[in-house]
Amino acid sequence: MPSSRSAAARRPGSIAHKLMLGTAVIALLCFGLTAFLIYRQASASLIDASRQTMTSEANAEARQVAADLGTAFASNDAMVEAVLAQR
Repeated sequence: MPSSRSAAARRPGSIAHKLMLGTAVIALLCFGLTAFLIYRQASASLIDASRQTMTSEANAEARQVAADLGTAFASNDAMVEAVLAQR
């Protein structure tokens, strides 16, 4: 009897093969779904972190440009005052 079971388990259309194939397909789908969800979450986190970094960098650059323009305008005002004083 044991030899007939092992022979039946080796047949391609046997219940054991169908169960193993079904289990493998389900496991593969679960793995794929999990990988997709992790990828999507990591991608969203990376995009959020990038946006925050870019916003802070843009704000720092804007402050620097504002300071440079402020200095240029102050120099211009000083030059205007000097020219007016010489008149």
